Amino acid sequence: MTLVTLLVALALLAGGQAQAQTQPESRSPPRSAAQAVPLPGAPATPLAVPLPGTPAAPLAVPATPDGQAELTFIAGLYRAGDDYRAESEALRFLYAHPRHSQRPAVELARAKLYYRAGRYREANLMLYSLLDRYPADEVARDARRLLTFSQLRLDAPDRAAETADALAAPGGGGDTVPSLAELRDLAGPPPDGVDADAAERWSTWLPGTGFLVAREPGKAAVGVTLNLALLGAVVASARDDNTPAALLFLMLEGLLWQGGRSGARQDAEALNQRLRERRSTDWLARHGEPELLGVGLTVHFGGG
Repeated sequence: MTLVTLLVALALLAGGQAQAQTQPESRSPPRSAAQAVPLPGAPATPLAVPLPGTPAAPLAVPATPDGQAELTFIAGLYRAGDDYRAESEALRFLYAHPRHSQRPAVELARAKLYYRAGRYREANLMLYSLLDRYPADEVARDARRLLTFSQLRLDAPDRAAETADALAAPGGGGDTVPSLAELRDLAGPPPDGVDADAAERWSTWLPGTGFLVAREPGKAAVGVTLNLALLGAVVASARDDNTPAALLFLMLEGLLWQGGRSGARQDAEALNQRLRERRSTDWLARHGEPELLGVGLTVHFGGG
């Protein structure tokens, strides 16, 4: 095996490890066809606009004293997936009707728009503000539920459990989130996960073997092969009294040893993260995330 071949193989292995390091910042719920898909590296996901062929809503409705027409219009935009216009109309309604009885419902609808666009931190701020100002309003229960879901989407199951505890407390909404124990379990390691420490230990003693613990047999085979090849090259160069070549191969072996340890741990942690996300997504589906997002706001025609 020539030196060039070894260097190419090492570069390929390093590229595979670097790819395993890439992790999504936040998890997103299933998107409808009318919702925007964020581009890699985008600072924030824009609110969605409907795709061509989607039935278009009227451009605007005139302001009314009781706000009923605007509420119906906002609800229609939400159902149509026209999130950008829905938020614009919601802001217009909030400005025009500062004391309307449906103001909390409109604020909750805005938080839902940001939630389903994957902008969970902004949705959280809106929900905290809403619950601070309207703790006893009829939308507070749904706001706490959405806050629970949003915290889980941000990979903060401990905070999600605290919010769910508030729901289960007297006056908090009863058994809105029934499986608190299961929610708390999401904060721990997944039961079908792998031991990242063990993966690193295995690669410490024999570079490449830690990838087997991380369930990456292909990388493990490449790592072990490179390790044995480099050790063989060191021995062969030493026997030939080629000290510079022996030192070069020994340096490459050291780089492989160091990269294999960190790469195996990163792959194990990435696998555990994917398993946690899958469990969280299943939990959200079972506890009403699609249903909660399916209704933008419930319009009550009771005046302002």
